[in-house]
Amino acid sequence: MSYSFPCEAGLMPDDLCRFSYFSTPVGVDFERDIADIVAVASQRNIQLGLTGVIAIENGRYHQILEGKLEDVQVLMNSIAFDKRH
Repeated sequence: MSYSFPCEAGLMPDDLCRFSYFSTPVGVDFERDIADIVAVASQRNIQLGLTGVIAIENGRYHQILEGKLEDVQVLMNSIAFDKRH
């Protein structure tokens, strides 16, 4: 997984952090995995107060998330241990 995390040195407005990453799915059932990711992410993002978008191109995910630094870090840790990518 490759990622970008511009949350320092005034790159974003106060209290706003953006996390962007690319990853390659490793599951057997890509359609089901992406549906599960979107369903879970939609609920979790609301709970954490995050906004985001996920795109799929050439067999890779690209996701961009924005929110408070602490909330984005919680989600980053979860994504880092997700075995679907």
